[in-house]
Amino acid sequence: MKRALLLGFFCCLLAQNSLDAQGVKRYVLLEHFTNTRCVICSSRNPPFFAILDQYPDVHHIAYHPPVPYPNCLIYESNPTENADRANYYDIFGTTRVFLNGTATGPGALITTQALAATLSDTSPLGIVVSETEGNDREVNVDIQTYGQAPGGDLKLYVAILEKRYNYNAPNGESVHHNVFRQFLANGVDFSPAADGEGVQLSYNYTLDPSWTAEEIYVMAYVQDDATREIINSGNRFDEGITTSTQDSKGQTLDWSASPNPANNEIFINLDNAQGENTVLRLQDAVGRQVWFEQSRALRYNLPVEDFPSGVYFLRLERGAQSKVIKLVIQH
Repeated sequence: MKRALLLGFFCCLLAQNSLDAQGVKRYVLLEHFTNTRCVICSSRNPPFFAILDQYPDVHHIAYHPPVPYPNCLIYESNPTENADRANYYDIFGTTRVFLNGTATGPGALITTQALAATLSDTSPLGIVVSETEGNDREVNVDIQTYGQAPGGDLKLYVAILEKRYNYNAPNGESVHHNVFRQFLANGVDFSPAADGEGVQLSYNYTLDPSWTAEEIYVMAYVQDDATREIINSGNRFDEGITTSTQDSKGQTLDWSASPNPANNEIFINLDNAQGENTVLRLQDAVGRQVWFEQSRALRYNLPVEDFPSGVYFLRLERGAQSKVIKLVIQH
């Protein structure tokens, strides 16, 4: 009897620790190695992209290594970094795909089963990316820690991608997706912050004349160099960062902020809060706190007419739950 009670106690304790350790959503990152002269690539890539179309939250980067053909036009635009990333995974042929740092296959480059199995994964790191427009751009990467900071030999990558590149390639492909263009950070050492805190980083770059401006965006990801596991990734198209979606009573936390973009005022609604204490913080694109509120209210009106136009991040905290929403202020 005592053994049964003791076993039950430890099971409950482990379950509670599992809940306490919940992080934020881990976005799937597919690193795709292909080549514009590879005929096999032209037959394997379309089914791959057909599956990706079903999962808009999945992140994707297409590298173009010099194998099997070093005269691939996209490879030639940045031969060093395209080859370096392929060498990192010991790739000697295309097409290959790595899901969060692990090789897929054999067989199909990706399957719906493989993606479905990862959709509920969480991460102790949440990555929020914002960037300006124009020819000269500023990128801000905010990496927040939720729970115990991950260990390992962590490296940060910040990559410039071209979302859609139109080019009639020798292998017959005419549209190329999420084409890797350049690293802003190429495997630099990364030390995560403590629980509830973050690391803010800024980068600047100028568009290459050969890039299509409206298609250019930035992807950031953190990878354990020892295991090759990608801890999490983020880009400006992500909706935001959400931790546990239920409170201690098992009720769903429904939080919203609108309008977005906003001009004069933002209305914040906290449904099902039941009068619990809530902390709200508004940070600008470089992590400076510009507004703070703490109360038990369910509705907030946030005046923003005096804030400069730009990207902001609204962080809501209640107990062990938190959420980050990306907001845009336009005047």
